[in-house]
Amino acid sequence: MAKSDPSVVVSGAIFVGEDTTNNDASPLDVFKNPENYATTVASGYLTFETKATTFPGFVKTSLSETEIHLDGSFTHLERQIRENYDSPDAAVIARNLRDLIPGVVEEKSLSGLVLSLLVIRKPFDSDKVTVRIVQTLLDISSDEYGTTYIPDQTATLKSVEIEAIPNVFNSNAERLAQSIPVVKMPELINYFTSPKASDETLDGLERNSHSCDQQTRIAAPRRGLYPLSHWLMRD
Repeated sequence: MAKSDPSVVVSGAIFVGEDTTNNDASPLDVFKNPENYATTVASGYLTFETKATTFPGFVKTSLSETEIHLDGSFTHLERQIRENYDSPDAAVIARNLRDLIPGVVEEKSLSGLVLSLLVIRKPFDSDKVTVRIVQTLLDISSDEYGTTYIPDQTATLKSVEIEAIPNVFNSNAERLAQSIPVVKMPELINYFTSPKASDETLDGLERNSHSCDQQTRIAAPRRGLYPLSHWLMRD
């Protein structure tokens, strides 16, 4: 297992399935009409994400942790995630986690890199919406040209899934419509995705729970993702 404590978090978000939301729906209709349920969940999750596992509109359905053995290649990392992750979306999740790794870093090594992916899923022909966070904690290094590679190691793969409860949102639609901002799925994905600075050196970012000071092609992760990430990564 990567022995380092989490030091830098790089986050991403994806939506899998079908978003049937009516873009012209009123806030009340967002929470009452099942066709708008993807937006219902996006709005509710962004508001309650620090309490997502205790808010009655969401119920935790699974929590898992496993070790994955890495041989130094990005391809092997992707394959290990895919083979050790029980989900119909395993291939998509594995590729997106892999793509979170910065391609170039200034330092020779970076310990305690957390790759954190938020996965919102709404199957076709269904109103069921799940929210899953998948994370891996690993160390990365760079060669003489600054190109990233993954040294041999045993890393940690963790996952937590919560499911939205339609009745909670529907029965409280009027109150929620007045108190929760409506958030569309693209906005949610953008919020939970770490910005990237293509070729710029990122100075002045303090290394702490919410940001990193690495001069890399990654910037600070969205602050809102960290509380649940921290809860999931801790022992």
